[in-house]
Amino acid sequence: MTQNKHVNLLLEVLGCFVSAAGIYSFAVASGVPVTGVAGVCAILYRLFGIPMGLSNVLINIPVILFSYKVLGKSFLLRSMRCMVLFAVFTDYLLPMMPVYTGDRLLATLCGGVICGIGDALIYMQNSSTGGIDFITMAVKVKHPHLPFGNITFAAALAVIVANGLVFHDVDSIIYGLIFNFVS
Repeated sequence: MTQNKHVNLLLEVLGCFVSAAGIYSFAVASGVPVTGVAGVCAILYRLFGIPMGLSNVLINIPVILFSYKVLGKSFLLRSMRCMVLFAVFTDYLLPMMPVYTGDRLLATLCGGVICGIGDALIYMQNSSTGGIDFITMAVKVKHPHLPFGNITFAAALAVIVANGLVFHDVDSIIYGLIFNFVS
């Protein structure tokens, strides 16, 4: 975080847009599973056409209530702003832009890199887009002996495998693992 609030806000907005573009314009467009709540939202989008941003906000409501006291008010407020920005970009702005329709492996690699850059910009502002990040941070606060990476990987793997099972696509599990690793 910088000392300038306007720069921090600009970096959050940019991070949310870049992260949403990596997920929506590359991964989801190519049927590559993503992790966390965004991954669950992508499954709902592909199955039922439910807008990803809307489902992301709705699924995050109980997660926010669960983790509010543990993570603190300022982190929560910044993260809620990022959740709303991510939802607006995913549901309104990115559908008006072209998506990548080429090779699935390239979509996986490019989407992972782009999403990782966006997430890094968000995390550098001490913020998050919610979901699994909130849960793993809350678990880590309550149980500091548990390795953060293991908690995150287990949650990510569960969503990726669920995607593969729902869509009967074993290859998507491999692509999802690559996407997660790259991002």
